[in-house]
Amino acid sequence: MKTADILILGAGCAGTLLAHYLGEEGFDGEIALCDARTSFDHEQRWCSWSDDRDDLSHLATRKWRSWLVGDAQKTVIKSSTRYVYREIYAPNFFEHFHTAWRHKRGGQIRLFRGERVIKVEPQKDGVYVSTDRRKWRARLVFDARHRASPQSQTAPTKAPFKQDFVGWVVRLPQPAFDPATVTLMDFQPSSADFLHFIYVLPYSANSALVESTCFALGEISREFHETSLTNYIRRKFGRDFEVVSEEAGLLPMHPIKPLQMKNVHAIGVAGGCARPSSGYAFHRIQRQARSIAEAIVRRKPIPQRVWPIKYGLFDELFLCTLARNFQEAARFFVQLFERTDADALIRFMRDESTLEDDLSVIAALPKRPFIRTLFDRLVDSLISIGDVAQESPTKAKV
Repeated sequence: MKTADILILGAGCAGTLLAHYLGEEGFDGEIALCDARTSFDHEQRWCSWSDDRDDLSHLATRKWRSWLVGDAQKTVIKSSTRYVYREIYAPNFFEHFHTAWRHKRGGQIRLFRGERVIKVEPQKDGVYVSTDRRKWRARLVFDARHRASPQSQTAPTKAPFKQDFVGWVVRLPQPAFDPATVTLMDFQPSSADFLHFIYVLPYSANSALVESTCFALGEISREFHETSLTNYIRRKFGRDFEVVSEEAGLLPMHPIKPLQMKNVHAIGVAGGCARPSSGYAFHRIQRQARSIAEAIVRRKPIPQRVWPIKYGLFDELFLCTLARNFQEAARFFVQLFERTDADALIRFMRDESTLEDDLSVIAALPKRPFIRTLFDRLVDSLISIGDVAQESPTKAKV
């Protein structure tokens, strides 16, 4: 049996950052990470807004100061002198940290590849973890496995969204991209079941990641994405292009409620770090990992959530309104970016908004559909309270 003071299940973004910040904070115990993967070179990119004073800025492969949101009627371009929109390329991220652990004397942080977790069992003398290779005992376990983790479950919601995307890195024979501006959302015709837009990260005038993305309640076929990408690239940038690489994914756009187990904590997407209204997760994962590391070293309680509860309320209202207004939703986003100060909106996206920022976001959105959703939610709550009140006397007799 192997032992560790802290065992991290999954060495992806969240697991790697937690191990990194534990080392940075001076944790002197043994840290082990188990991951079913044998290679970490899978094509993946993490994008987020940063103020450039961030301790991970040196890992950014690209940075942009301008971004675009538009539909068939209007295009809005915004920029910021304080914040940048940055990309961190996952294979480079993993290579940086995993190589450093391998070469560091003392071996405080150890990564075990190709080790699939089978069972997690909290007991009085520690947490026992069975893998397909061995058995572990640890004082604390952090589960970062996302889909494979029994530690997380979907919280009840009326809008169980998924963000479904397929992206191609393409190369053109002629310059056609604006390297200074990210296209966050170029809205395409949507239906009653999903919202569709194209996302473009320009790497040069001739190269970019072009991604077809849907906010959807149901399944979106890969054929739909590939046809959309082909048609969009040909229409916008020319018929002649080369697909250099591709990536695809499916992100939750609904609250994740981690299950509670003694000395076992869900982190990352499994710990609720993906912002339901946008799918952005990196900033929350980074903040969560740093906060947990600080708490452990300072012998404080491990935080369960590191962002204000108000964002959950905002997101639920937004997603419920979106679900009944897919075909009008493009207007919501364009109006939001057009009417809100760029820095205020970024602070809202980063869970750092002031009351003034929140009010400016609310003021930018159309009132009628959101008021209707809020009214319906209040009615549902009153009905639920009434149902509980009617059931209570019966339960008392039993």
